[in-house]
Amino acid sequence: MQVPTGRRFALLLGLMACLPTAQAQWSKAASTNAVLSGGSGEEVQVKLAPASDGTTFVSFYDSDPAGSPAFGYDVVLQRLDPAGSELWPHGGITVADRGYSSTQDYGLDAGPNGDAWLAFRDDRFVGDQITAARVAADGTLVWGVNGVQLTSTTEFVASPRIAATDDGGCVVGWTQGSTTRLQKLDASGAPQWGGGVAIPVAVGETASLSSLGRSEGGAVILSWISQSGGFFGPRHLLAQKLSSTGAPQWPGASVPVFTSGSLQLGNFPPLVTDGAGGALFSWYGTGPLQCYAQHVRSDGSQSFGVAGTGVEVSTNATQIRVSPSLAYNQSTDEAFVFWVEQNSLQSLRGVSGQKLDGAGNRLWGPGGIEFVPLGGEDPSQVSTVISGGGAAVAFTAGPGFGQDEVRALRVDSAGVLQHAIVTIASTPSSKDDVAIAAGPFGDTFVAWHGDENGGGNDVLAQNLLPGGGLGPAAGGLSHTAGANLDSLAATVGALGGNLDLQLDLTTSGYPFGAVFGYLAPAVLPFGGDVILVDFTGLELLGLPVGVGPVASWSLPLPASPVLCGLPVYTQGVHADLAQPLRLSNAVDVYLGL
Repeated sequence: MQVPTGRRFALLLGLMACLPTAQAQWSKAASTNAVLSGGSGEEVQVKLAPASDGTTFVSFYDSDPAGSPAFGYDVVLQRLDPAGSELWPHGGITVADRGYSSTQDYGLDAGPNGDAWLAFRDDRFVGDQITAARVAADGTLVWGVNGVQLTSTTEFVASPRIAATDDGGCVVGWTQGSTTRLQKLDASGAPQWGGGVAIPVAVGETASLSSLGRSEGGAVILSWISQSGGFFGPRHLLAQKLSSTGAPQWPGASVPVFTSGSLQLGNFPPLVTDGAGGALFSWYGTGPLQCYAQHVRSDGSQSFGVAGTGVEVSTNATQIRVSPSLAYNQSTDEAFVFWVEQNSLQSLRGVSGQKLDGAGNRLWGPGGIEFVPLGGEDPSQVSTVISGGGAAVAFTAGPGFGQDEVRALRVDSAGVLQHAIVTIASTPSSKDDVAIAAGPFGDTFVAWHGDENGGGNDVLAQNLLPGGGLGPAAGGLSHTAGANLDSLAATVGALGGNLDLQLDLTTSGYPFGAVFGYLAPAVLPFGGDVILVDFTGLELLGLPVGVGPVASWSLPLPASPVLCGLPVYTQGVHADLAQPLRLSNAVDVYLGL
């Protein structure tokens, strides 16, 4: 039945006069993006990793002048809520205070348990080593300030990657000497693969790690660049799947993803796992400069084109293409690939895209779709993520050196733009390392480093709403603990719309129920249930008692910018005068656009 709104919801309206003017990091203006670092040093090489609880980890290097030693590129981590608010102190937490004066790539992943996992080169000990770190959702360094060292070597080590496995541990891979090595750690950081796994190489061959991703049952999929014949020898892309015990799962020593040509020097393509035991790859080769894609299935077979070659994303031989980015829709078995399109002289550049079905057929025509026509603005840093049934894409572009903007587009499954191409960062400056991730409410998160604020590179971020706007999105995140009844649901409209709440009392059989909302979450035992809202703090929402079988409330939301991004932590109570109270799951309600 429908129950009228209660008097205590008016408290939420009254808070409008005393709430701070900025409740969220996500800006509604492209000229004032969220600044996630901004120290006096330089912050670079940003990465994003969405966590299972709707938050997002952001990592980067910070050349902190106050570090020890000063100006070394430290490893820093931040955590954002769905509205873009920083959950840890501004500037993030330092995972490793290093002394390096230059940077290499590193690894970040978010595990199924909600923790962040990092792997990086480390000079805090003797020589250069590889270190892994696990960081809990509250910012605790689970393995201590030193993390876990994977190496104790005088050999060259470089560019580690990490994959949090679904059995609670992780696998770390890195380049060491002439080959790629890997080690599995359990949740406590203890090595599980003895002396580790090394990719076998022939005399004169090198195997440099390219990418690493989580697969099923504690397994991982990795790819590496194989090169023979010295510096000018061809660079091939190979892959293998390792079980939870480190045993190869695909036929032979490796799967030849791209062996018919050569990768561009410095191109280390990422892989995207498909959720079914396989992985997808996109890369560009030389002679000609062309973008390709391949899907390696769980048994090691290759679905796209010819094994060792893949499928070209476009058959237009009059133009060339580089720097592809691939996103995979598991529900439809379709891949979206976007890249930088160039004329034959490389004097004009644009952005094009293609959709591939499960067999590698080009569904957007032989040449794909041109989204940004060839011109002189030099788009680059193309990054792609699944958005609804289509994809969202971010990239940099500008009229000249140091005048970049960050722009974004969103397309449906047919390749139709869902809104005009949006400038999400409009202050001209040099910008690099564009990272993209899906937000929990249908929006898209983008981060990069740039010097738009002057004084060196900072880490900045912005979200893109499904309709092309900017600013915090409206939505709700459900979570539970203990024996709590999974009975509370919320439909969160945009400000100016409604907040609809339903409490299913059939899960307890009790006749009455109510919902409360507070300014902060909590975790407090209550018999076998758990209180998930901080009822000792400020109450934002208190509704009159409702009756079963499903009590429901519909509350108008003021169209006030002051409330944009405000989280309201809600939980339901089941009541029967003859029995103990029971608690529902919690729904963290985010007010937004």
